[in-house]
Amino acid sequence: MFSTEPVSENVYSDVSAVAVVGAGISGLVAARTLSDHNVPVHVFDKGRAPGGRASTRRQGDFEFDHGAQYFTARDERFVTQVRSWLRDGVVQTWDGEIGVARRGSVVSKTTSVERYVGVPRMSALARNLSSGIRADSGTFVADVERVGHRWRLLDGDNESLGNYDAVVVALPPEQACKLLTSSPSLADKASSVEMQPCWASLVVFDRPLSLKADGLFMDDDILSWAARNNSKPGRPEYESWVLHASPEWSQRHIGWQAADVGSVLLTSLLEASGAPETAVLHLNSHLWRYAQAATPLSEGCLWDDALAVGACGDWCHGSRIEGAFLSGLSVAERVLGHSGSGIADAG
Repeated sequence: MFSTEPVSENVYSDVSAVAVVGAGISGLVAARTLSDHNVPVHVFDKGRAPGGRASTRRQGDFEFDHGAQYFTARDERFVTQVRSWLRDGVVQTWDGEIGVARRGSVVSKTTSVERYVGVPRMSALARNLSSGIRADSGTFVADVERVGHRWRLLDGDNESLGNYDAVVVALPPEQACKLLTSSPSLADKASSVEMQPCWASLVVFDRPLSLKADGLFMDDDILSWAARNNSKPGRPEYESWVLHASPEWSQRHIGWQAADVGSVLLTSLLEASGAPETAVLHLNSHLWRYAQAATPLSEGCLWDDALAVGACGDWCHGSRIEGAFLSGLSVAERVLGHSGSGIADAG
């Protein structure tokens, strides 16, 4: 179960129903926190399953952690949550060897940082956070309009998705802006954040790649990271790798076909690491158009208390899973403290 300490003591809220748009980690943490404080929540997400970039991609007989590769915990609030996940078997530490690849060789990278992954795949985090919460996948929220003192969500056909007392937009800033137009100050703040893309290539080899590392930071103009997916606990044993292109290369080649990207990234991995060519059983690529913020905000979240609308995401608190967690927690605190009808001040 979700184990974050209570947001605060004696919290009262006049909010009786909250819509959360976006089911990445940040949106799910916001929804989980509100639900744990007995606030009815309805989550909407256009994807097939919750998780956002902390998700798992299945392609035929293979699966990959194609977005977030692992996470670390520094803030005590997130440390507390990770400890709970460890106890419940939702996550485990990833003890893979980490190195740096440059000019055909790999140099070991010594670090004391604990790295964690969801088990048996990264999507375990989303399953845990969304347990018992009303969530509609495959649902696109096209607009959020003010109706009296409430909010109405509309889908792509201009059909109502319901009325709510508060709305949390947990989307990348470019998409969030379109749903925040009723609060120009929030929309302007979100529009100031530039998101960078990332091409991810997913590779399966017919035999183990002879490298003395399971995760590689790449000193390369094309790749920024490569990881042996099967070195993580609970993963299938076939030799699978996830390759992440650098933000700069991804931006320059954002219009490329997936097959062409895969060929370039695979060649870059072999050349930078010095690994011999090995037969490939599967190769495909996926574009994360909004992978990370070039310069994240430091506010934690965006919130307009007069309108009871806000936004959260790792772009509000650093481009990491911990940042997404803390941003979702932050916006939930704002909703719980909302004083639109004065009830929040009555205690």
